[in-house]
Amino acid sequence: MNNTEAELFELCRNGDRRGQRLLFDHFITPMTRIALRYSGDSETSKDIVIESFTKVFENIRSFEYRGEGSLRAWITRIVINQSLMAARKNSRWIFTDAMTVDHIDTSSVEDDIAAEELFSLIQTLPGGCRLVFNMYVIEGYSHDVIADVMKISVGTSRSQLAYARKLLKEKINGRERR
Repeated sequence: MNNTEAELFELCRNGDRRGQRLLFDHFITPMTRIALRYSGDSETSKDIVIESFTKVFENIRSFEYRGEGSLRAWITRIVINQSLMAARKNSRWIFTDAMTVDHIDTSSVEDDIAAEELFSLIQTLPGGCRLVFNMYVIEGYSHDVIADVMKISVGTSRSQLAYARKLLKEKINGRERR
């Protein structure tokens, strides 16, 4: 059965258990990938997704459905917030000294690489720069927002992005030499 997002929302809003299962099944894979991008750890990402869907089902009645894509965006926001809360709780943000990553060539490291391979390389980044990279490049947050959410300076956010790009570029270049 191929339900639309609107149908899944209505079923869940009305407390339908079958609808909740369908919603969970529909979004589990993309939300697990998002959690994994942030956590870097399979077990932690599973916990994040379970906590996220618990929040989704607890708060679905207060969600205002605004058309196709709005439910996915809302669930994604919950998963990202849960991922950041888990990272804060586990204190796994490791930042490099902002002064050590000045003047790094930040030309696009995403070019000429398959998405799946890039996803794997992102997982190998140290926690702090992986979080900043995900928030800035993939989610589109500004450095001001990242700094506020992560309780770091804007300069640290910028330097972590530059460091992440530098590391990814090195990993991609190393892969190409093989």
